[in-house]
Amino acid sequence: MQEESGLFQVRFTEEGKKYIKKFAGISYSILVFIFFEAGIVIYLNVKYLLSSAEYPNYLYTTYD
Repeated sequence: MQEESGLFQVRFTEEGKKYIKKFAGISYSILVFIFFEAGIVIYLNVKYLLSSAEYPNYLYTTYD
C-alpha cells in the first residue's frame, strides 16, 4: 500500500506549540471560573428551595 503524501499528518511548529501552551493556561483559568459559577448557582438554587418552603403562597417570577 502506498503512503499518503502527508495529507493527514500533524506537524507542530514552535509557534504552534507556544499557542497550545498559552491556550492550555487560559483554559485552566476558565475552568476555575466555571466551578465558581456552578457553586454560586447551586447556592442560589438551594436558597430558592429553602425559601419556597417558608413562603408557600408566594409566587416566584423569572426574576427570582
